[in-house]
Amino acid sequence: MKLRCRLFETDFVVTSIYGQMTRSTRVVYFLTPMLVCLAVHWRAPFIWFRLDDFGWLGLPEEMQNLGAIHTLFSPKAQGTVRVLSERVLFLVLGRFFGLHALPFRVVALGTWFANLVLIQLIGARLTGSRAAGLIAAMLWTISAILVSPLAWASSYNEVLCAFFLLTAFYARLRWIESGEAKWRWSEAGAYLLGFGALELIVVYPVLMTLHATIAPDARKRWVGGLWMFAPAVAFGFAHLYLIPKTPDPVYRLYFDRRLVSDLFAYVLWTVGPSRMELVGEAWRQYGVVASKFIAAVLATFALWKTWRRELAVLFMGGWFAIVLAPVLPLANHMSDNYPTIPGIGLAWLAGWAIVSAWRSGALARILALLLVGIYGAGSIAEVDRIEAQQVEVTTQMRALLRVLEAEVKEHPGSAFVLRGVSEDLFLAGFREDPFRLLGIHEVWLAPGDDRVLLRKDLDGLGRFRTSSGQLTQRLARGEVRSIEISGTAVGDISGF
Repeated sequence: MKLRCRLFETDFVVTSIYGQMTRSTRVVYFLTPMLVCLAVHWRAPFIWFRLDDFGWLGLPEEMQNLGAIHTLFSPKAQGTVRVLSERVLFLVLGRFFGLHALPFRVVALGTWFANLVLIQLIGARLTGSRAAGLIAAMLWTISAILVSPLAWASSYNEVLCAFFLLTAFYARLRWIESGEAKWRWSEAGAYLLGFGALELIVVYPVLMTLHATIAPDARKRWVGGLWMFAPAVAFGFAHLYLIPKTPDPVYRLYFDRRLVSDLFAYVLWTVGPSRMELVGEAWRQYGVVASKFIAAVLATFALWKTWRRELAVLFMGGWFAIVLAPVLPLANHMSDNYPTIPGIGLAWLAGWAIVSAWRSGALARILALLLVGIYGAGSIAEVDRIEAQQVEVTTQMRALLRVLEAEVKEHPGSAFVLRGVSEDLFLAGFREDPFRLLGIHEVWLAPGDDRVLLRKDLDGLGRFRTSSGQLTQRLARGEVRSIEISGTAVGDISGF
């Protein structure tokens, strides 16, 4: 089956994703990126809760005390209201599975696998090559950018929003091809559900407009999507002006020259192993140089395709810029999970570039293989290092809470003093007070160990500090249990 399209001012034939493929071939085609993802991110299912997770895990108790409306719709976390990706996720999984992280990882990976299928389907239509779609999915799923969305429950909003954006756009492409109303309704449904995932969904009408501008067959369908600007504008207005914001300067928007430097930094994070200092400081410069070279090659390829009037490259680059735009002014809060959705556009571009190079001769093939090798080796090394560190610190946190859970059952009403708390462990979640989830309200660091509280960004956490005199008195009355932490070994040393 073949589908003749006039998409980007060139008349070419796109082989249907199902045409000339056996059932077993289709299964292999779609499963390959998923297996690659599991092979690279194999540690992700073993990473426990950390940071904001401990705040969201308290939602079931909040619902009991304050009711469903308050729990689902009250602004939290810098004034956000992400009903599906945070509230519903933690309410449902937290209620049924408690402090077990694996179900959260399964949901994140399952959603991401759906995204990989959509990346392949859309990439094949944008480029006219199934191979380009496959390569794009594989390149993006091995990126170190994906560690947080796949292995941190609080970052599931990126994965779910990507699903709604990709679903909406895929439905639009199918509507353009077939004119069937079911695809129009599918696009609308995915877009509207996206408002429950992440604020970035507001950019979808802009993406739709960019696509209609450069794809002649899409222009006649653009008018039918104009209504999408209304919810985006209303949501943006409510989010900016009606929901109270934190005064924290970390989340202040800055429109200055840092926009350019931060954009360049995000590009390097996305296209190459630009953070190799995570592996070893000696590798940092090599990673930055390699990332700059890959970015230059992709930019050259995009210019060449534009000159040839194959304007799909403008949509791919536009996808990256448009989806990144809402978070780019957060100059004091650059985050490696922000390029999760924008990077999909550059993945499509890279997949197309590799297929084009493969068709262009031996020298282009060698260059493509070299760059893929550099990107792959560097990204996998970054992923391995980041996930290994997170497994270590979250395993330590899990061991601590398991011991405290047992202790509070055996010694109800006790306070606890913790010895051997490292800075990494403290930063992994003490700020969100995970101990309240166990009904523990008095937890202190041992005198001398509270040096971690001296960091300027940890002000206001004095609840973990106590005086030696008070501690001595409570110990004498048997009201305090002493817990020692040594690596992943955690034990009660009160009797020693």
